[in-house]
Amino acid sequence: MMKTKLVLTGLIFSLMYLACSVGDTGGTGHAGGGGNCDNLVTDANDAVMAYFASFSTADCEAADAAIQAVIDGGCDDDGDFGDSQEGLPCSDSYGSGDGDGDGDIAGTVNDALDQMDALIAAGSCEEALEFLFNSFPGEPEWSETVACTTLAYDFDHGFSDIEDTTHCGLATYFSTGLREMNDAGCIIGFDDDVGDGDGDGDGDGDGDGDGDGDGDGDGDGDGDG
Repeated sequence: MMKTKLVLTGLIFSLMYLACSVGDTGGTGHAGGGGNCDNLVTDANDAVMAYFASFSTADCEAADAAIQAVIDGGCDDDGDFGDSQEGLPCSDSYGSGDGDGDGDIAGTVNDALDQMDALIAAGSCEEALEFLFNSFPGEPEWSETVACTTLAYDFDHGFSDIEDTTHCGLATYFSTGLREMNDAGCIIGFDDDVGDGDGDGDGDGDGDGDGDGDGDGDGDGDGDG
């Protein structure tokens, strides 16, 4: 249901933490890693940020390899990199962690918002917005309870009050507002129609659902039914 673009939020933070730890030790790195940890962590950080910017398979594989190099180099004492690697869709260990795995919508949305917050914290706010818009299969569907309707109304009309209209300001607004609604159980699903306006979900715009665009429903494209 959700596109497999999620990576664990701890990835960037573990990279940054380890990079700082290496710097504090004067380049000696974590135990067993020697001074090479500094270079391995830097390479991993660059590779992960490249993946966040493109979400391409090639960059995912590069990030996976860079993280594996950190692990193989003895620079992952606390296991954070191994845990984070499970969030890369191209990794052999993808999905082997303790994720909800049950299609729970609230968990899915929280995962996306956690990743968005990680990008914001890293200063990649434009990428955070792009990530959010690409993460969900359609427009969120809201619960029609009074409380949820109020939250959705406030979120929608709050745009006019945003003072910080930079990418970071907008990304933070989206993340904060959507998380509040999600925590309240107000996001109940997604409108997964592909957006061609005919409501049949096949993307060709003719409304018959067969995807050939001729409107006769037989799928051959000649329009004769």
